[in-house]
Amino acid sequence: MTKEEFALKIDQTLLKPNATFNELESFITENKDVGFYSLCVPPFFVKDAVKLAGESDKISTVIGFPHGNSSTSVKVFEATQAVMQGAKCVDVVINLSAVKSGDYDYIKNELEALRYSIDMYGECELRIIIEACFLTDNEKRMLAELIVETKCDVVKTSTGFGSSGATVEDVALLKSIINDKIKIKAAGGIRDIECAEAMFAAGADLIGTSAGVQLLNSYENK
Repeated sequence: MTKEEFALKIDQTLLKPNATFNELESFITENKDVGFYSLCVPPFFVKDAVKLAGESDKISTVIGFPHGNSSTSVKVFEATQAVMQGAKCVDVVINLSAVKSGDYDYIKNELEALRYSIDMYGECELRIIIEACFLTDNEKRMLAELIVETKCDVVKTSTGFGSSGATVEDVALLKSIINDKIKIKAAGGIRDIECAEAMFAAGADLIGTSAGVQLLNSYENK
């Protein structure tokens, strides 16, 4: 895998809750044209990030972040607004309360509503964050199957704000369930090249990290 191919497997992120506009400008300037899969910013910054990045990089954002317990209608509004402002990928946090209550009908209806609404406003990759650290293996299986069934594009392991981030075991489990039907994104705590490569080896197609530049430098210098 070339350095360029490696970069295309990374979402470079700026998701800390106290990020400023000056930090956004620096983030876009420093990462523009590097070749990352996307540059991921909070919804508040999507419109400005799209302007700053221009045509060279696609912008992604997070929805219902980080806890996922806002209503479906709020998530749909937030996601469609992001798409209308130019986001090309949205990472939506699953409603963990519904999952832990066993209400999979609610989850299915929410995923269908998101898919339908996003498709009305343009082409956008719909990625679902399951926050695996809070789930049993059976819950992960149920969610992965629903995410495939409702034609979402990616299942993502973590927000990075839970009790732990991505694990090789969770990535491998998701891979065994979905095979190659949709993509897997590992996120949370991936800050060195050994961890990134372990995630890819386990079946991840993408990783989310704020350490993308460091990872690329490490990869190039191996």
